Amino acid sequence: MKYKFLAVFAVIGLMVGCVKDSFNFDKLKKSKYNPTVAAPLIFTSLSLAEMLKLTDSDLIQVDDDGFISLVYRSTLFSSTAEDLISIPDQSYNQTVSPGIGPIILSNGVTQTYSETQTMTFAAAPNQLDSIILKNGTLDIVSTSGFDANLDIVMTIPSVTIGGTPFSQTISISPNSSTNSSFSLAGYKFDLTNGGSTTNEFVVTFDLTLTGNGGTINSADQLDIDLTMSNMLFSKIFGVIDISNIAPTEDTVAISLFNAATGVGDFSIVAPQVRLYTQNSFGTTIEANFNRMEGINTNSGVTYDLSSSGSIPSPWSITGPTYSQMGQTIEDSLVITGTDVVAMINDQPKFFVYDINASTPSATSKIFALDTSKIEFDAEIELPMHGTIKNFTLIDTVGLDLGMDNVVDIILTSRMRNGFPIEFDITFYSLEWDGSTYILTDSAYTENSALVAASGVLVNGRVTEKTETEVDIHLNKSQTKNFSNATSMIIKAIASTTDNGTTNVKFYSDYELEFKIGAVAEILTEF
Repeated sequence: MKYKFLAVFAVIGLMVGCVKDSFNFDKLKKSKYNPTVAAPLIFTSLSLAEMLKLTDSDLIQVDDDGFISLVYRSTLFSSTAEDLISIPDQSYNQTVSPGIGPIILSNGVTQTYSETQTMTFAAAPNQLDSIILKNGTLDIVSTSGFDANLDIVMTIPSVTIGGTPFSQTISISPNSSTNSSFSLAGYKFDLTNGGSTTNEFVVTFDLTLTGNGGTINSADQLDIDLTMSNMLFSKIFGVIDISNIAPTEDTVAISLFNAATGVGDFSIVAPQVRLYTQNSFGTTIEANFNRMEGINTNSGVTYDLSSSGSIPSPWSITGPTYSQMGQTIEDSLVITGTDVVAMINDQPKFFVYDINASTPSATSKIFALDTSKIEFDAEIELPMHGTIKNFTLIDTVGLDLGMDNVVDIILTSRMRNGFPIEFDITFYSLEWDGSTYILTDSAYTENSALVAASGVLVNGRVTEKTETEVDIHLNKSQTKNFSNATSMIIKAIASTTDNGTTNVKFYSDYELEFKIGAVAEILTEF
């Protein structure tokens, strides 16, 4: 978007590609010369509405009256719950020891045993009430020390899908091991252990031993290793640490102000910085801006808006309630005033921010979907109401005058200017030597004459076009170089009305008519 924030000032910049057209030489000042050859060089009529079609439509905003504003928006940061909250893998090494025997368990004879064990779900510092998983795997390694066939029914009552608890049967041969794997996708984990705590659940092991004539001893046991891995949530509830919700500090390049040279000095009467938030976490989030600074790397000047008092500290950003789960709550904050004016008019290249964002209390219960998001966007609005001085525009146009034996040339320009901009234009001649262009002469001007005066202003708005006609009489050396030139450089220095000292407004109906012609006297006798 380089240069586009000053696109409305770049009127002459659109002369690129303008074709030669009819030029009414009857209107030229002829009292000074007796022309024998007249040639149009540039003839164009441009409206600001046409110019805007060539610019970034996402950058330009035009209101119902045609007043123009330039808006630059950038996301400072955006984080989803899935980015911020991870569920660690869980690993449990359990032992089930019935303490039976010593007894001989005859063929086909069964012996049963049940045991319930409480397990801690490792999620600290989070205190989780429940999770609904969209992915996850439960791997079980079961090792039997019994000299009998063993059937294990493992049930987790608080882990349910469609209201049905997780329950799986595992069969093991005498004195052997087996591996099992089960999907946890779609299961809801209730981690309150009946509503009395957090990060806790119970597992029931129902063992059935079927005899083969072997001996069962009281020290025989079942070793069972449980691993829950690759768990991703679709919903999560509880006291959840999201203190890492924002990066400590980051920098956004403001491409609006990253033009290289020729921008000149400008001022905007009433710029605004707006902050937008989107919060779909089930909690209020408090944001503190430790730093919100515009930095101009050329001037070294910085403006820290966080110290201006325009931003609440903290800024409480409301989230959806339980009944609004899945919705996004939007909020915004407008920063105006002299600090913003000073920052914008210094043309900052970078916007540096440092935000702390967290829940109001470390013990607050929240909820989040995997898609829940907190996002901060910054928007800089530049209403095109202000001044600009010494904005430089350079263009090159081809020349093919077909003039031999020229002894006298007058460049004449005629402009009907409906913009609140005045132009001072300089011409340079270029000659092609077969491999490169050579600058053959310096400026063609006459007493640094103002080439185009600003349109007539009423309350900052142009209400009437101003017509300006200027003739530039070339000296002998300039005449020779210009007549031989293959190209012409046009350098325009543009300033708003009264040499950039009067605030003006830009509307889409502004229009400019621009004509340049050459009138030459040639030697007809030798």
